[in-house]
Amino acid sequence: MKVKRLKCMKNSSLSLEIISNSVFGKHIFDMLDKIAYISSMSYEKLRNPIIESSEEIEADKILEELFESFIGIIKQREDKVKSGQSDNYGGDFLGSLLVGHHNADEEARISVDEIIEECKSFYFAGHKTVTSLLSWSMYLLAIHTDWEEKSREEVLEFLGQENPTTESISRLKMVRTQHLIFFSLQ
Repeated sequence: MKVKRLKCMKNSSLSLEIISNSVFGKHIFDMLDKIAYISSMSYEKLRNPIIESSEEIEADKILEELFESFIGIIKQREDKVKSGQSDNYGGDFLGSLLVGHHNADEEARISVDEIIEECKSFYFAGHKTVTSLLSWSMYLLAIHTDWEEKSREEVLEFLGQENPTTESISRLKMVRTQHLIFFSLQ
């Protein structure tokens, strides 16, 4: 049971890192990772509603830093559009939210606070999805060792000892998620 829990924790951490680095950057990952750790450590403690614990104080500081980081990312994208360096706010989730923030119809606009809350929701929802996909993929590879071996050979052939990138993963036929999902549906 301890090994299963450890693998699940590794998948969980990996999924958080994948989502953070691909959408928000490493700095955001580090802060959200700290918040998750503090939350898990203080979950079972009795909470004093009058006096904040050191964990709560640290969590508040991290949340403030997280807010400021999101504001910085948003401002950077807005500045690029204002200066003419870019003609849009980005083709990703945050870019779509910024389009909503700058909507000509004032009643349809979303606030910066709503953007940040949406980003956090996206982050944690994506975390659960990626964790499930990684766990399911590991399970399938464990029971279908022929696929596991073929996948390992392909990774070693294309990547050797290099860390994978988005581009390098897209070249891996056996490893690509669509193949694992297709295989899992059979």
